[in-house]
Amino acid sequence: MGQLIAGARGAGTGEGDLSGKRAVVVGMARSGVAAARFLARRGAHVTCNDRRAEGDLGAARAELDAAVAAAGPLAGTVEWRCGGHPAEIFRDAELVVVSPGVPADLPVLHQARAAGASVVGEVELAFRHLRAPLVAITGTNGKSTTTTWAGDMLQRAGKDVFVGGNLGRPLLEAVDRERPPDVAVAEISSFQMEWVARFRPQIAALTNLTPDHLDRHGSFEAYRAAKLRVFARQRGGDAAITPFGFEDHFVESDQDHFRFRLGDKVRPGASAQGGEIWLLGMPRTEAERYDARSVRLPGAHNLENALVAVLCARLAGAPADAVARSLAEFGGLEHRLELCGEIDGVRWFNDSKATNVDSTVIALRSFEAPLVWIAGGRGKGAPYAPIVELLGGGRVRAALLIGEAADEIAAAVGVAAPVERMGDLGRAVARARQVARPGDVVLLSPACASYDQFNNFEERGRRFRELVRALRTVS
Repeated sequence: MGQLIAGARGAGTGEGDLSGKRAVVVGMARSGVAAARFLARRGAHVTCNDRRAEGDLGAARAELDAAVAAAGPLAGTVEWRCGGHPAEIFRDAELVVVSPGVPADLPVLHQARAAGASVVGEVELAFRHLRAPLVAITGTNGKSTTTTWAGDMLQRAGKDVFVGGNLGRPLLEAVDRERPPDVAVAEISSFQMEWVARFRPQIAALTNLTPDHLDRHGSFEAYRAAKLRVFARQRGGDAAITPFGFEDHFVESDQDHFRFRLGDKVRPGASAQGGEIWLLGMPRTEAERYDARSVRLPGAHNLENALVAVLCARLAGAPADAVARSLAEFGGLEHRLELCGEIDGVRWFNDSKATNVDSTVIALRSFEAPLVWIAGGRGKGAPYAPIVELLGGGRVRAALLIGEAADEIAAAVGVAAPVERMGDLGRAVARARQVARPGDVVLLSPACASYDQFNNFEERGRRFRELVRALRTVS
């Protein structure tokens, strides 16, 4: 099978000389630092802006100052204006780059656009300068696993692959290299899609779509519209990958449309049934078959992730043997149903990346053993009712709740399982040790964001691992 993007140089168009351009970067987390570094190293005059005080941004400032110093005399200038978003720094800006965590309704952003500035996100800026084919993967759940898995398949084929985006490494890192990668595989979030204009991946995939981030987008319809922008500018020769049965009205151009599902075969697309993965109707091939039983990751949701990864990788040029090796050997991600250890016959799983209700539903369905479930954090506006039917019949010995959403979750699930409010993760882990019995699973699957008690879900997951490790030491 030939790949869809064979010989492609990249989708970006370039934006000409950035030297001397007046730019403001809003939000100085990872993507903001990457954008400021990229612009300053190309001679732009960059104002770094964040609602946090400058004293809270020491690490970001040190990283950026070092990068600009290393660029030498051709570098632009960098200044910092923090502790809010003063209107005066946006008045003369020609370019404003917005980090994903910055609210899209921030008034100064719309004022800057009205004054003639180009207002874009880091992903859009990266796309405009990217000189490599782009595979963009979005969805409510599974996008991190699928992105990493597709990248693994391509790397096993000997390709120089950038894997990142919302996954951790800003997409601009694929641009800011001495030579471009053979292909860039990027996880794309709904937040990142709010500030795109020309973004056009040659392969775009949607893993699934359920309510999430309603606290940010306001409605499922707005969230859905943001996600589907990943397909909006595709054209002939590009590929759109969606779940089977997904409405087709978003496909407004003549890109190739591939579907996937668990069950009956799909043409063109991918399916899994009876221990086999089938690809049908792909470019220059009639049919391909892979062993679904070789997939290491548990759960039907990971089989769906495998289908999307296989489609992306094959279309991007990974040969069948590299795909087959990856299906059998890929071990998954940190913080996603990650086995942290077994203590006295109890297995402890870290699913800290389950930051929404649907992710936790998937996690709960992945186990048949009795569960001690640790959940909670900062809610995102979605109801917890879908979890209730998975907790009854004695399947969950206890729901140990932490964080701001503990009371709300307790009110929803208390009819189906014993509920205990634990306050923080340390107390919840200690209580889980007391409650769990040999053969049980202790599952951290919060169904909530982490920002009430942690900086991000990674920090929450690492803390859980540390607590489990401490239990193993004293057991």
